[in-house]
Amino acid sequence: MSHNLKRLWAAFKGAYPSPLLAKHDVTITTLNKFEQLRYPDAELAKGSIVQFARARAALSPSQGGWPSQPPAYSLVLPDVDSLVQSVFDAAARNPGFYFNNLQEPARGILFLSNAHFTAPAA
Repeated sequence: MSHNLKRLWAAFKGAYPSPLLAKHDVTITTLNKFEQLRYPDAELAKGSIVQFARARAALSPSQGGWPSQPPAYSLVLPDVDSLVQSVFDAAARNPGFYFNNLQEPARGILFLSNAHFTAPAA
């Protein structure tokens, strides 16, 4: 399957059919664009704009005025959290099984202001 998330997503939706998964198609397309960052030589030559936001409203509009606009990569983290939650739900997997072994600070960061996953009770 290579690293093509669109193909992987189509295969996942085929294996775990659910009408609720289609709402994540845009997030998959957005994540798939980040594949280019795995090969940074081109990005170093032409530059890039990368944004990670905890809310859609926090994304900065595209900056104009460049001689040629560098590639822009924007990711809204709650969209990814929602996608991951839907993957766990569709595949009938318990996220706690995977998250309970996380060490700090990863645990704290995962559960910080996260509407999709909450820390298990101690």
